[in-house]
Amino acid sequence: MPAVERALIDMVLAVEKSGYIDVYAVGKLVEGLASEAGKVNGLRMGIVVYASQALPLLDPVREVERVPEAYREAPVLPGAPNPVPALREAADMLGSSRDPLTAQGLVVLVWSAKSRPKPSLRLASMQLLAMGYGLAAVLLLSKEPAWAKRYLGGSTPVYLLRGNANPYRLGARIAREVTQLG
Repeated sequence: MPAVERALIDMVLAVEKSGYIDVYAVGKLVEGLASEAGKVNGLRMGIVVYASQALPLLDPVREVERVPEAYREAPVLPGAPNPVPALREAADMLGSSRDPLTAQGLVVLVWSAKSRPKPSLRLASMQLLAMGYGLAAVLLLSKEPAWAKRYLGGSTPVYLLRGNANPYRLGARIAREVTQLG
């Protein structure tokens, strides 16, 4: 299938890699995201993994097939998941490596959301949006929590990776939807 013509996009995945998640399922989600996003001309993708701290793995690159590989090779990180350092690291990646011709910077957050977020998540989300970056969230829950829009921003698309969902297909669907520039 030929690559789809689009404006340039830099996408950074901020993906939880803790003992609280199904690492295999999340890896398949990342594969689906990278596979479908790779069809978009001019898209570059990077990845940050996190638990209690963030670990940048790969600045945005055109060879998006390197992203799932980087996720697979990263260790499971210790501590309770806190997405705030990962969102800040993703913003730093976009700010320092973004092509000046890039039309859009986008962060896709993948989070178990096992506990209610702290106010710092709302602040980090709002800062990303204020910097002109897009934000999408994938929560590893069966239903969207009431706090999701308040803490992630009202316009942030929220996807759910339910236990019975096909994570690869969900990743591909998310990539198609978030890379549509209208």
